[in-house]
Amino acid sequence: AEQFYTGDLTATGPALRYCYNNIFTESAGMTASNNTMRRVLLITDGRSNRGEPPQKVAQDLKFDKRVEVFPVGVGNNVNLQELHSVRTTIGDYNTRLIPLMLVSDFTSFAFIVDAVKQEVQDGRNFCGNPSIFK
Repeated sequence: AEQFYTGDLTATGPALRYCYNNIFTESAGMTASNNTMRRVLLITDGRSNRGEPPQKVAQDLKFDKRVEVFPVGVGNNVNLQELHSVRTTIGDYNTRLIPLMLVSDFTSFAFIVDAVKQEVQDGRNFCGNPSIFK
C-alpha cells in the first residue's frame, strides 16, 4: 500500500500523483466522454516536504484529467501559500477558484464533514462558519 504520511513527512505531490495514475484513469472508469465528477478532497498541513511539488501535480490533474482539487488545511501552522497553489478553478472554463477551508485539528474537521461532502458532491460554494472557509 502507498504511504503518503509518516508523521513528520508530508508527501502531497506523490499523493496527488497517485490519484492521477490510479484513480482518474480509464481502467477505473474515467473516460473523456463521461461526465463523472472528478474531484479530490486534499486534507493537508500544506507543508509538503517529500516528492514532486504538489502544485505541478494539481495542475496536471486539472488540465489533463479535468479534476478539481479542494484543499483543506488542518492545524495551526498551515502553509497557506501551498494551499492556494494547489487549489484549482471550478469547471473547465470557469476562473472562479475553489475556496480554501481551514480547521485547527482533525476533531474540528469532523464537525464540518457534512459541509465538505456537500461541496464535493455539488460543487457549490461552501457555506457556514466564515472562520473556517477562506
